[in-house]
Amino acid sequence: MFTAAAAVAAAIAITVLISQFDFPPLVDWPNHMARHYLEALALSGQPLPPNYAIEYAVMPNLGSDLVVPVLVMAFGHILASKIFIIFSIALYFAGPALFVLQQGSYSRASLAATALLLPWLMAGTFFWGFMNYYSGVGLAFLAAANHVRLASKDALPLWQLAIQAALLVLLYLWHLTSIGIFLVLAGCHALAALNVETSRVAVLRRLLPLAATALPALAVMISVMLTPKLNALSGGLVWSTPLRKLTLIGAYFIAYMPLADMATLALWGLAIILMFKFHRPLSRTITFPALAALAFAVLYVVLPVEVGTTSGADIRMLPPLLICCIAVLATLPLSRLAPIGLSLIIVASMIRTTSIAFAWTHMEHDARALSTYFRNVSPHARILVLTLDRASKQNFQSHLMGWAVPQNGAYVSNLFSYSGQQTLTLLGPKTEPILTETDTGHSIDVAAVRAHFDFVWVFNPSSVAVALPSDWKPVLGEGAGKLFKVQ
Repeated sequence: MFTAAAAVAAAIAITVLISQFDFPPLVDWPNHMARHYLEALALSGQPLPPNYAIEYAVMPNLGSDLVVPVLVMAFGHILASKIFIIFSIALYFAGPALFVLQQGSYSRASLAATALLLPWLMAGTFFWGFMNYYSGVGLAFLAAANHVRLASKDALPLWQLAIQAALLVLLYLWHLTSIGIFLVLAGCHALAALNVETSRVAVLRRLLPLAATALPALAVMISVMLTPKLNALSGGLVWSTPLRKLTLIGAYFIAYMPLADMATLALWGLAIILMFKFHRPLSRTITFPALAALAFAVLYVVLPVEVGTTSGADIRMLPPLLICCIAVLATLPLSRLAPIGLSLIIVASMIRTTSIAFAWTHMEHDARALSTYFRNVSPHARILVLTLDRASKQNFQSHLMGWAVPQNGAYVSNLFSYSGQQTLTLLGPKTEPILTETDTGHSIDVAAVRAHFDFVWVFNPSSVAVALPSDWKPVLGEGAGKLFKVQ
């Protein structure tokens, strides 16, 4: 009862939160929504604004590209954005919750453990707007739960194997990390099963047909990797420092208000202590979720921060690590104090959601002003985006100009168009030579800007020195980003 109440309360609170904000301040999301609007135009047979081209191909990182354009055609870009964000949160909960329940044999303890997911449904990569990855985590755990279910059967109908094979292909197309998470979980499950069961031959007999379901996804993966322009993993590696990896573990739990987030984390930790009995003797055999948690922890330590054009490769291991740790708790006995712990989870979830809503209320102003401004500007405005520093959850405006695309048909110079990751190709002027770094700051090729652009969006949260012509007057922006009209 308490778990159901916690889940319902969290679902209502999150749905209300997302529905209240037309332009949620998720760092990369405006950029992705601009592409989805263009995809909707292309799929519906309408002409694209100047300097854009859309071409679908078989490649990873297509999750939202497969869903959102259809939603845009049906409901418009604002409602489509809200629907997909809510869907992503629901999937991010449903897949891991089913996995946790399964690992706890659907006991009362496992049901209580699923409530531990609730305070962190909006955490880490969610605030960066990595919706393909974020929703793909839920999809990966959904596929893993189905894999474990099928592995427990002695005989498998062909149609169930076909569904699992199709699900694995979808995982790869949804996001590259999704199939990676699934393969880690499937591998750990096989190792745990071989270690526990006495008849390894029987285990292999059950697992081999499941291994075959990965062959179609493997074939697609090899085909993409052999096509250089589609291979997102081609390129160099960038490694991180041990200190960064340590600090990012704590940063994963921080949203916008550290005091509220620390209170949420403290209540969450206290709830764990109250909900479960930890005096049970430890088994000499490592369980599947414990082995998976160890695997994701090792991957977090050894993976680089960048692989080719994929950034944050290491931090993508933190959500599955947390989920597997919660699955370990699901195998413990439930304490008599569990109702108190579950009550603390409800309170923690409310604190977390309220703090996010409060922060978003103060952060959405620029996006709303942008929407109003570009509705009254001549169509197909050309916007140069100059990013002088890294974005953060608080200073999220680096991709804010993406909202000008559905509002105005604007050309925005920094829309994502990586080969092998996005369907979009930018056909406008090259922007790399326009901004150059000098000893005193940055210099702009003013003649090139005047020739090719109508507006310049300067994202400069650290107030880096940059020389702008005096006749470029700011028309929008109060925080880290300012919009200038080119004269």
